[in-house]
Amino acid sequence: MNLSKLNAKFVGLFIIITYLSLVISGIILAPLLDAPDILAVIFPNALMWQVGVYVELGNAIGVLGIALFMYPFLKEYHKGLALFYVGIRLVESIFSAIASMSRLLLIDISSAYLDAGSPSNSYYQGLADFALAIYHWAFEMPTVFFLIGAVLFYFLLEQTELVPRYITIWGYIAVIALLILNIFGAFLGVIAFVFALPIITNEIFLAIWLIAKGDF
Repeated sequence: MNLSKLNAKFVGLFIIITYLSLVISGIILAPLLDAPDILAVIFPNALMWQVGVYVELGNAIGVLGIALFMYPFLKEYHKGLALFYVGIRLVESIFSAIASMSRLLLIDISSAYLDAGSPSNSYYQGLADFALAIYHWAFEMPTVFFLIGAVLFYFLLEQTELVPRYITIWGYIAVIALLILNIFGAFLGVIAFVFALPIITNEIFLAIWLIAKGDF
């Protein structure tokens, strides 16, 4: 297998990793996040919490992996734009990692909260809210970089003709739908997920296509 085919397979693999890490970590962490008193359950289930956080960290690793293994293909069209794409995805990866790692703060906060006798309306709850706010802020920030990176990604794919044109057109539509979701998500209600489906299906299709075909 030549290097080009191997790189393409790795791109597909890292796309799958980003989705699997978010889905699996969500399943692991959901019971704790949905608990009536989150601080009462995190420290007693610290290992479960840590596993969920580190699995979620796979998203940040996957994002960076996609960019690094795409670079050799994209630089053939325009090295500057290819480097810019890698830079955008690097920033996205860093924010995603910060979001995931910030959740580890809740273990110490939960421990202190329990040692203090689980006081109601305590500053421990304030600390927990602050840690969760860091998570949500850092997790939302990558969306901006993801949108910029996605537009550039599909543009470069189109210009280099690395994939069939219908995949890039599908990608452009997906980015527009995701932009609408991020701007008007609060007003979309139960149909909000519909606007996320195009990008999810596009990326998963592209990943399977790359892994199966082994090249661009």
